[in-house]
Amino acid sequence: MDQNRFTIELEKPETPLNLVANLAAVSRKAGRGALAQAADLLRLRLGPGKIEMDEYYLYGLYERSRFSAQEVACFAGRRRQSEDAQVVNDPAWYMLGQDKLAAGALLEGLGLPVPRLQAILNRDVDAPGLKVLRTREALAGYLRDGITYPFFSKPVGGSFSLGIVGVEGFDAATDRLRLTAGGDVPVDDYVAALFDAYEAGPRYHLQGFMFQELLRSHPDLQALCGTSALATLRVILLIEDGKAQLYRVAWKIPAGANQADNYWRSGNLLAPVDIEAGQAGTASRGFGLEQEHLDHHPDTGAAIKGAVVPDWPALVDLARRAADAFPGMAMQAWDIAPTDQGPYLIEINGVGDYTLPQIAYGKGLLDETLLAFQQRCRQRKAR
Repeated sequence: MDQNRFTIELEKPETPLNLVANLAAVSRKAGRGALAQAADLLRLRLGPGKIEMDEYYLYGLYERSRFSAQEVACFAGRRRQSEDAQVVNDPAWYMLGQDKLAAGALLEGLGLPVPRLQAILNRDVDAPGLKVLRTREALAGYLRDGITYPFFSKPVGGSFSLGIVGVEGFDAATDRLRLTAGGDVPVDDYVAALFDAYEAGPRYHLQGFMFQELLRSHPDLQALCGTSALATLRVILLIEDGKAQLYRVAWKIPAGANQADNYWRSGNLLAPVDIEAGQAGTASRGFGLEQEHLDHHPDTGAAIKGAVVPDWPALVDLARRAADAFPGMAMQAWDIAPTDQGPYLIEINGVGDYTLPQIAYGKGLLDETLLAFQQRCRQRKAR
């Protein structure tokens, strides 16, 4: 394969856990020996949080100078997250939220701000009133004469910011697209890469790709991060009796050359947000023994700690209004972007990835508030 050929990232890089190396490193650097770690691992795996081995090291739960035994027990792993989702949310509503095309249409129909949809790529869909691209030739023609620049393409059923491409503009003289991430690419190469991704597996082929307007981050956030890439907030809501309560908010902050704010991308940061004032606390970067805590953005030097989320009252109001769109979900985790046009809904994530708020706040989710809420959800389901 041509190493210079333009490709679209479809898989997260995964680094297998090296247990022996982790046991030794934690024993050496954190002073918790191998036997103590083994006892921790067994207890936490069987405990209420159902913490797996990699999660123990990811969260740094061996650091007894940082976490008491009671605080460690409040952390929840992937298995607990999956079980909780079944308790608080109707799976049918969750699947609707996962379909970005359907969810976006629902939210737009309710008059809520979402990125404007321009077209979709799918060979098997017929959608009156919507531009549907089925062939490479149709997509190439649309890019040369039809689409409004700048735009953002992403999988309809994607996650983790995989499969995304931001495009700033088109140079007809060279027949090249100018990319948000820097550089440019021939139209035919972009088309080939997108169709290769579309045909790569059942998930992408079934739901296809969508083309949206490209949103710009709020000017204050562009100054803070040194980029126009969106710095979204993961806003977690607990909904009861028609009222949506903010539970935790994690600010996902892009850094370096990253064009997406997902925390798994090397260098990006997470900061907790005070839900009353909209003010950020100290940010985290990295995992486990490599985790750092930063009060300032590493690229710009701008203060993160103490920074107030732009348009915070409007963002909170938007989150609460959006909650009504998914009445079958009592726990909702929204990605909301403060943009230069005000707050925009990006997507809903069911209960969301527990990793984000737990790293941002440096504490587990299984506190009195969430446990009591889950118990009330169980009681309602049992009636």
